[in-house]
Amino acid sequence: MGSGLKVGDLFSIKGQPTEDAKSFTINWQSGPAKFDDVLFQLNPRLDEGRVVRNSRLDDEMGKEESTQETPFSPGTPFDLMVGVRSLEFETRLDGKEWITFGHKHDVGAAKTLFLEGDMQPSSICIDLAQLNPSGVLNGTNIKTRGVRLQQMCPEVPLTSRVTGGFEKGCLLLISGKVNIQPSRMQMTVQCGEGSEDSDIALRYLVQWEDDGSPKITLNSKEEDNWGQEVKSRIDDGLHPGLAFDLLVARTEDGFRCFLNGIEHALFPYRLEDQKPDHVTLCGDVEIQRLLLL
Repeated sequence: MGSGLKVGDLFSIKGQPTEDAKSFTINWQSGPAKFDDVLFQLNPRLDEGRVVRNSRLDDEMGKEESTQETPFSPGTPFDLMVGVRSLEFETRLDGKEWITFGHKHDVGAAKTLFLEGDMQPSSICIDLAQLNPSGVLNGTNIKTRGVRLQQMCPEVPLTSRVTGGFEKGCLLLISGKVNIQPSRMQMTVQCGEGSEDSDIALRYLVQWEDDGSPKITLNSKEEDNWGQEVKSRIDDGLHPGLAFDLLVARTEDGFRCFLNGIEHALFPYRLEDQKPDHVTLCGDVEIQRLLLL
């Protein structure tokens, strides 16, 4: 996992316990050895009817946390997603919110995903948050930046408040998947949560043609007046049925927009004496990650 875990990283593990399963373990740990430090251990114990969470540092286990039941059954497939938040690991099991585990040590020390026990994985996907394409932060340590907004697998449409506002230096990362037959997607960075009367610092609008090709336009609105529209062309990305990473960085020059790591638009900041404090998203997409630093 490169230089170690960071806020925004996601893990998708699909599989099933064996027919005679008693226990299996999933570790996020510092190295490949069995007794390396463990930042998060997820240990379903089917024979005991509970799920244990713990950590291990210098060969010493931490204080055990446990559920009173286990949702895992021998031979039954499961779909587990684990996300790294600023204060904890969060999980979703079979599409529903599940358990959390607070960080006991620096999660940046975790560089290995380790699995053992009575479980057969069918799919493992490690999705590390791509937060600095082309050195947009000019050397700033992303790991030290405060999290202003974070959601895993949020429902769309959504309106979310940004703690502290979307200031210069902030980064917004949206990771998701375009629907098979999309029509439009709209993301806004705006002042207030209202849909009609809010000033909008950035509207990022995608409209799909009949052949599935996306058209991207950017604009702003102040005192109910829309500004001059800016069009953007992309050679690849946002195609129906495919995954995407949209990164928006607010810099001295305005909003720099990256799609799958490639910069494709620069939109000037037009609002005077206002700080946008909400992000909205709607349209024909499924979202796995919403992160603003």
